[in-house]
Amino acid sequence: MAHEMVHAQQLIEGRLVQCDLAHYRWKDQACEKVANIAYLDRPWEKEAMETGAALYNAYRSKFLALSPVQLPE
Repeated sequence: MAHEMVHAQQLIEGRLVQCDLAHYRWKDQACEKVANIAYLDRPWEKEAMETGAALYNAYRSKFLALSPVQLPE
């Protein structure tokens, strides 16, 4: 859920823009067909994975007293 909330933040702040059903723009770059970009190469997904994991780990450690989860390399 944290991952998806990062996408919500990206959209609200205008860093991620859905140009149409198949094209997205990241920051000030031109709209690109999302199918042409590998999932793990999409900059908005990279940010969502990293930031989402950090939020989740902060929640785990503060509210659940659990150790952090490491992202696979």
